[in-house]
Amino acid sequence: FPILELLFQTSWLDFKLGLRMMRKYPGLSLAGVVGMGVAIAIGVGVFAVFQATLFPSIPLDEGNRLVGIENWDTEIRNQDHRSLHDFLTWRAELKSVEEIGAFQARSSNLFKDDGAVEQVRVVEINAGGLRTAHVAPLMGGLLTEEDDKPGSPNVVVISHQLWQRQFDADPGILGRTIRLGATAHTVVGVMP
Repeated sequence: FPILELLFQTSWLDFKLGLRMMRKYPGLSLAGVVGMGVAIAIGVGVFAVFQATLFPSIPLDEGNRLVGIENWDTEIRNQDHRSLHDFLTWRAELKSVEEIGAFQARSSNLFKDDGAVEQVRVVEINAGGLRTAHVAPLMGGLLTEEDDKPGSPNVVVISHQLWQRQFDADPGILGRTIRLGATAHTVVGVMP
């Protein structure tokens, strides 16, 4: 292969010339190395910012093991919300995952006993979705498979922050009924 031989000879000559120039002008060589180091550091920094902005990590101990699945309708370029039937099919057929859960985030009104209303962030989630966090509740328990069944009583797990802010860290919160929107829910747990 004469082309490869010519390329090797040319590259070897370029390498020898580069070494000679580095020996002859050490200050310029040092400036070049420092310049390349600064350029690489800037590139890594910009990449880290984009990575953190576009693909934030999940703030859980094993957050790197969690994967989110979203469906997009490519024709209208918008998220395609799946039905409960699709979720149940995925849960039955996906064998390479440990647990699969479904959730939907929204806002709702929390009605307090004194008549005050506060808009709070609510995540409707099934028992499997809450288990994927691998976080133990501070009080009470997590949702169970029985809570997912149609016709089961409405239950809620509240955050520690909400428990302190709205319920004055009342230790008797478990079993208490609270109203979110038009629906009454029984508190079964407090999460950190």
